[in-house]
Amino acid sequence: MTGQPKKYQRQKHINAVMKKSGAKYSVQAILMAMCSRSEFDAPTVTITKAEIFFLIGGLHRRYIMGGLRQLEADGVIEVIKNGQGGHGIAPTYLLKVRRDGKEAKIEEYGAEAAPGRVRVTKEAAQDILKKAGFRV
Repeated sequence: MTGQPKKYQRQKHINAVMKKSGAKYSVQAILMAMCSRSEFDAPTVTITKAEIFFLIGGLHRRYIMGGLRQLEADGVIEVIKNGQGGHGIAPTYLLKVRRDGKEAKIEEYGAEAAPGRVRVTKEAAQDILKKAGFRV
């Protein structure tokens, strides 16, 4: 077993991201939504603002956008794909653990389950998004 690379342990990594982020209130809820949707084999998450809206339970679009900007400025998340965004284009973020202002090694953390997804009809989803200020 000595020559094998360390296996990514999702749950340990997510716990470390949440603990070391220093996020509070709505920003913490956004980060929790991103962590719950993260990949099982890599510290990345592909998620839209609308998906965050549904996972959190109705936080207004401007707070979601502000929270994402704050997490990115704090170095907790980093856009690695589709950063320009756009209608229907989900960016991919890298979830990073911060330690004393430095990024920790991903291999130190890591693996288990995430909560299931909730099913919503397309019409109900569009109605909720319109009320929250999203363009549908």
